Parts: sequence; structure tokens; C-alpha cells
Amino acid sequence: MSGTNNTLSTPFSLSSKSIFSNWPLAVSLSLVLLPVITPLSAYTGLWLFILHILFCSFFVFKNQLVKRKQILRFTYLNHTFFNGLLAGLVLWVILGLILNPVLNHFTGIMTNYNKFNVLRHNIPLTLQATAGMWLSAAIGEEIIFRGFLLDRLTQLTNHRGVAVAISSVLFALIHIYQGTNGVVTTFVAGVLFGLLYLRSDRNLFLLILAHGIADTLFFASVCFNYDSTFLISRLF
Repeated sequence: MSGTNNTLSTPFSLSSKSIFSNWPLAVSLSLVLLPVITPLSAYTGLWLFILHILFCSFFVFKNQLVKRKQILRFTYLNHTFFNGLLAGLVLWVILGLILNPVLNHFTGIMTNYNKFNVLRHNIPLTLQATAGMWLSAAIGEEIIFRGFLLDRLTQLTNHRGVAVAISSVLFALIHIYQGTNGVVTTFVAGVLFGLLYLRSDRNLFLLILAHGIADTLFFASVCFNYDSTFLISRLF
């Protein structure tokens, strides 16, 4: 993956004028935080999320015209596909096989993955859930949190490290239903996704593929009962 000449240690700067003049960022932050601070029905939350994806997509793909032209090149597609698969596998190992089981063991509290228990030993439902995940989490979340928020926060703060941290906190907040360990794991995931996005010269398609592969492996591990619960009982 190719990098850029910019570093994470550019001078930090922030002004009220820059905040209020960046109205798309304010709208996006509101759409992220509203479901966190206000209880919403599943139906309302779903349509709010879809609206957020569409809103961010307009700005993301408008600003990535060059990237859209690049994806027509075989070398670009080949590079993206290979690195996306590799990154997804590595992220799943780090987060799903190491970090989350270790957190669960040493805190004595299991990450709240109860909503995924319906996938256990149910291959047809797992396949349906995986398809939905690619549309919502892999594509939707990457467009919102890396393609839009990370770029906008970088422009606002003039510091990529701060932007990665803030976008990762926001990414973790929407997974608060998973409990403390889930929030920590998702925050680390956000940091890794953010660094990968910057390191790959903002290759959003690579991020979508990596996110989708990591979550697909997670769904498969739940389906075949090889998730954190299984690992803890055997590793510790």
C-alpha cells in the first residue's frame, strides 16, 4: 500500500469560524450522535442511517473523482483487491481472535454480541446477514467514518492523528450496545481503519473490502461457534 508524504504530526489548529463554516460536518456529527443520545425506534434509526450514507456519499464521491477514474485500471483493482483481503484477515485476527477475547477474559465481562446469536448454526440466516452487512457496515460505515468524517476532521483540525482519534471515538459510540469491551474493540478498529485509509492514500474501496472481509469472518465465526466465547474457554 502506498503512503503519502504527509505525517500524523502536522500542527493542530481549530477555530470557531472553521467549525461553523463546515456545515456538512456539523450535519454528519448530528446524525451520528442523535441515535446515541436519544432513543430511537429500529425503523427510525435505519432510515436515519440510510439518509446519513446518502448525505456523505454525495460529498465523498464528489471529492474522489480521480479515484473513480483510477478504479478502471487493472493494476489499481488488483492492488486494492489483494491488500483489502489481506487487511481484512489481519484485522479480524487482531480484533476478533486476540483483542476481544483478551478483554473479555481479563475484565470478566463478555462483549454484548447477543444480537448475533441468532446466526449460530444457521447458515442461510448468516448469508443474509452478511449481505446486509456489506451494504450497511462495510460500505455505509466506511463512507461515513473514513471517506467523509476522517477527511473533514483532518481539514478542520489540520492534524491527522487528532482526526483519526475523533472519528474512531464516534465509530465506537455507534457500537455502544456491545458494552464497554465492544466499544474499546471498535475504537481500536476505527484507529486501524483510519490509519489504513491514510496509508493507502485514501483508497476507500480498499477500506470497504477490508471491513467487509473482517466482518464476514466474524459472522462465520459466530455461525460455526468459533467466536470469543469458544476461544476464551480454550485459550484461558
